Amino acid sequence: MRSKTTSGFLAAFLMLFGTLGVSDASAQTPGATSYEEQLCDFWRIGFDVIEVTAWGAVAQPCRWRVEKGINFIDFLTVAQARGLESAETFDSTPEVSVLIYRMTQSGRAKVFEAKLQDVLDSTVPTPVLENQDLVLVKQEVKRKRRILTFANITSVVGTLSGTLLLYLRIRDGR
Repeated sequence: MRSKTTSGFLAAFLMLFGTLGVSDASAQTPGATSYEEQLCDFWRIGFDVIEVTAWGAVAQPCRWRVEKGINFIDFLTVAQARGLESAETFDSTPEVSVLIYRMTQSGRAKVFEAKLQDVLDSTVPTPVLENQDLVLVKQEVKRKRRILTFANITSVVGTLSGTLLLYLRIRDGR
């Protein structure tokens, strides 16, 4: 009897206050082959919903149903945009850009472009997402120029001499 009462309270709570959650795209649309066919959810019951497509360097590239007026940084976090957690590596630095394309009379037009770090630092105004927007996250890796040093030269010479010595020993049969 107690479990029926508990489940009844839980059902009433969910109906009154709604739920907020992120769904797995593959669970929503099994067998979906492209990001346009996948549908992910991040909204609460009772709020206006818009569809925004996340594409590019995001972990969840799909059409997102989100609450109208969602914070742009929250949307990037939910879509798991690359660059929110990245750190410099030894020989490369990722540069992440965010672009927003919006439907117009003549097709899609770019309405926003900025570096992700500028958006996070609030040096550029964050855009308001609208229905049918396409958010593109681009990640470019710029290689750092390597400087020729004595250590690099000796490493290459050592590798070449070891390879040559191995070849000569194999050829002579030792």
